[in-house]
Amino acid sequence: MMRKLQHYHRAFKEVAQLQGTGVAVRRTVHFLRSRIMARLRMRTDKGPPRPARLEDQFTSDIAARIAGAVQSLPPAPVTRDFVLILSDIQIRQCVHYRILQKIRYLSKIGIRAQHAHPEELGRIRSLLPFAHAVIVYRTALAQPLLDELRATGARLVFEFDDLIVGSDAVRQSGILREIPQRMGENLMALADRLLQTARLCDGLIVSTDYLGRIYGKPGSALADKPIHVLPNFLEEDCTARPPGLAEYTFAYTTPSGSITTELQMLSAFLRAYDQIAERPWSLVTMGNHLAATELGKIDFRQGNIVAIPFEEYDIYLGHISRAQAVLIPLARTGFNSAKTPIRVMDAALAGTQAIFSPVGAYAPIGEGMGANLLAVEDEDWAGAGRYGATTLEMRSHNIAHLRAAVNALYGPESAAATYRRVFVQGLGILATQAEARA
Repeated sequence: MMRKLQHYHRAFKEVAQLQGTGVAVRRTVHFLRSRIMARLRMRTDKGPPRPARLEDQFTSDIAARIAGAVQSLPPAPVTRDFVLILSDIQIRQCVHYRILQKIRYLSKIGIRAQHAHPEELGRIRSLLPFAHAVIVYRTALAQPLLDELRATGARLVFEFDDLIVGSDAVRQSGILREIPQRMGENLMALADRLLQTARLCDGLIVSTDYLGRIYGKPGSALADKPIHVLPNFLEEDCTARPPGLAEYTFAYTTPSGSITTELQMLSAFLRAYDQIAERPWSLVTMGNHLAATELGKIDFRQGNIVAIPFEEYDIYLGHISRAQAVLIPLARTGFNSAKTPIRVMDAALAGTQAIFSPVGAYAPIGEGMGANLLAVEDEDWAGAGRYGATTLEMRSHNIAHLRAAVNALYGPESAAATYRRVFVQGLGILATQAEARA
């Protein structure tokens, strides 16, 4: 009974949010009347006719009067200023930046949005009549569901934030050298399923300019689609939080398993730093068993590797804030060039510095900081390890410059302008109303 009540309550809130409280009440009354009448019919069908009980007649009378009053109300207008996000993604950083953040930023410019799992068919069908656009994020959909989405007239937009759409793109990205063969085969198969879904959509949202260029160039299977670039953003000025108090020397924050080259660069840094370290140091890995295992095999003179699970986003930021520096080694491959710089953004928001490779979208952050020790050029991570102590001594100075560079590119002001450009101007979601409510 309690689960039913919770379900009805959620359905009422969703209808009230999308169509107004009046329509939600109308639907609820209609539902109650239908259930009452059905229960009365069940009683009538059980055995010979019997005189109606006083309470049955009274209930039927009340239901009929309420239904008659509600039916006299004018129908509520159906406005399509709503965005439905369909995704089965489980990666927590992806959920934070590409789903939850999108819902919050769209709300700030006056556009409503909700997320649904592709298997929640009943909920999807209840929301579709109000959707101006349906965003399919990193998920391959079955053909019947795609046909049903298209039949509603909503605009279908496929969104992705890695070089993972189409097996040809995956082959050229360099990622297959970083992962076991079986994992590569699975990734290739997924990439082709994602491409099939993307081809049936009306447009694309990608997270970096690099992805826009790759999939927009002549000869690409998706070159005929309009492409909108929507980076990840911060939801607050990252200078708002005080710098964290250091408990660990370094942090390595990716949960990815495609890190063969990264681990070589990271190991070179730590070995070089270990040789010059004058006191014990530590590195914390988060949710990455492979990194913890491989780094734990190295016989460091002064170092200690600490492994902790990947936590919810706010807890994860708390762990980062307790490191003197976040280490982000990236090989200069197509796969890494397509990535968003969320690991640097997280470090700036948490209140620490990041030593990183200026690859792809990471490069403008390094340029925005001017001459410094944080951007490791030419993949020289052993050299970076040798001057690691100097970098740590400049932590306060480096944090200030890193935060300024990140805020300029990915702060709330930049986010608001980009969201209006993509959703109001690009996708045409009730431009006048959205801008008036912003």
